[in-house]
Amino acid sequence: MNIRNTVLAAALLGTIGFSQSSMAITIDGITFANGSNFETLDLFQGRRGGGAITAVGDELIGIGIVNRILDADNNVLWQNGDDGRELTVYFQGYFAESLATDAFGTTFLDRILFSGGSLSLFSDSTPNFSASGTQAAGIASATDGSLFLSLTGSAIGGFGANTGDPITLASEALRNSGDPFTNSFNITGRGLLDVTGGSAASFFNTNTFGCVGANGAPCPDDADKSFTSSGQLGVAGAWAARGTGEVQDVALIPEPATLALLGVGLAGMAFGTRRKAKAVA
Repeated sequence: MNIRNTVLAAALLGTIGFSQSSMAITIDGITFANGSNFETLDLFQGRRGGGAITAVGDELIGIGIVNRILDADNNVLWQNGDDGRELTVYFQGYFAESLATDAFGTTFLDRILFSGGSLSLFSDSTPNFSASGTQAAGIASATDGSLFLSLTGSAIGGFGANTGDPITLASEALRNSGDPFTNSFNITGRGLLDVTGGSAASFFNTNTFGCVGANGAPCPDDADKSFTSSGQLGVAGAWAARGTGEVQDVALIPEPATLALLGVGLAGMAFGTRRKAKAVA
């Protein structure tokens, strides 16, 4: 087969491959789909240095691992271990702006608002994630892969009472008794994230979830991911809380028609190069 036919066949096969994949793509061993994606995670979190968040200015950090990536119809696109990979999470830089408690009879609702925050996702070909040791060991196991995505906290509404920075994360927890913020159960959290880098950044920087301007303050960029979490305090070990999380995002993958045009264009370039080479000869 001559070079012209080889290139044309390769371009055609490449286009068919994308068409048959139902618009799914794999980056660094992690598969996701065009449109809505949902990631489920196991999370471990607490104050940097250990313990729960108990004071304004405390920094919330945490690690986690992605169990599954689902499409909008809840079909599993990727799960932990596929292609010999794990997808891990490390977040830091969430600083407590305020702590408050509301009483409802014998039940109390503890609320913490955070500003700042950054989160990184790593695709690791040597799975070794563990939260059973020290915070430093857990962070090391969560960050030893290749950077899949880096993100920063995006405003969800309101300014912090401590620094005046936009609120990017809100946490609520119920308790029946005990000290505030240290004896809670049924903890929930919610926030927004904006993609800033990583090998998959171009597919997820879609500005899907907007950005809540606090008191009319403009947003630097619309959010690309939303997340919710739930868990409990009182977990033994370096992390004060353990729970689960769900991340929602929207990925944009080039349509097959676009890829087909790209394939034809490449084929044309190769054919033109071949003709030029013959003319020179």
